[in-house]
Amino acid sequence: MSTLMDGNARSMSQSSDAQLSPGPGKCYTCRKGIRNTNQLVLCCTYCQHQFHTGCLTGLNEIKTPGELAFMKRAGIHWYCTDCEPKLANLLYLPSLTTSLDSLTKDIREMRAENREILEDNLKMLESTTKFREQAATLTGVADDMPLLRQMTAKIDKQLEDTKAQNARYERSCNVILHKLEEEGRTASVVYDICNDLEISTDNVAKVTRLGRRNMDLPKDKNVRPTKITFTNPQTRNDFLHAYYLYDDKLGTFATPDLSKEEQHREYLLRSLRNKLKSENKSVKYQVRNGLLMGKEPDSTWQIIEIEEGQLTKIDKELKTRRDS
Repeated sequence: MSTLMDGNARSMSQSSDAQLSPGPGKCYTCRKGIRNTNQLVLCCTYCQHQFHTGCLTGLNEIKTPGELAFMKRAGIHWYCTDCEPKLANLLYLPSLTTSLDSLTKDIREMRAENREILEDNLKMLESTTKFREQAATLTGVADDMPLLRQMTAKIDKQLEDTKAQNARYERSCNVILHKLEEEGRTASVVYDICNDLEISTDNVAKVTRLGRRNMDLPKDKNVRPTKITFTNPQTRNDFLHAYYLYDDKLGTFATPDLSKEEQHREYLLRSLRNKLKSENKSVKYQVRNGLLMGKEPDSTWQIIEIEEGQLTKIDKELKTRRDS
């Protein structure tokens, strides 16, 4: 049986479309000349043999040239009964099978790759979802920003208080010895003083001079303070008390290691002490360990309570005096 195929089979053909052939030749079936009859003629696309349409089973109903022209315009190929099996074999050549297998493999790889892309997209979507949740959380934190600032300020204050407390403890172990001459080894002089005061030198952690010497000043004025660091505050207090009663101070004096704020307060306390001395000469006054002390005749030293705002008032008076 002959076969009609559409234009998709064109790539497997070796010649042109079916055509009306009025030229020389004979019908491949009846062997009659094609010019000597009024029958329509088809040409096999593969072998190029010509056939009367009336000699072909199933195509004898094609009766007009217009019908053949329609086949040509539609891109329909026609193959004779001899060529049809050959065409079927072409469709199942090993090379074509291999190509189909390769194509199938490529499709599978493409599907696997698409699956990986899909999985990556799902992971990205999951990450985006988490990011949005975090963003929502941050938005909630932003809404509570005043509370966050308040908490941060509280933590900062606690840190500052802790630093200040540590600094106070470190200073509580120190003594500042003033006007100690810079001759020989300062540490040796300090050890001798401790031995005189019956303070164990094992409790002396460090001895240092503060600042730089100014060589332009006279020798008696070019004396830097000496900082004595003890291992604990109690030994520091014992040294201060014993040094206050020390008879061989030779013009030196000892004070606690104070911060700038504490030094300013001591300055105001001494100013208040001087004022009280001028007002009441029968009473002895002194500043000791950040306290104002007073002693009347035939009595012991007592702590003098300072009225609220009294030091602030003295500070303003001193500033006014300096500015005038």
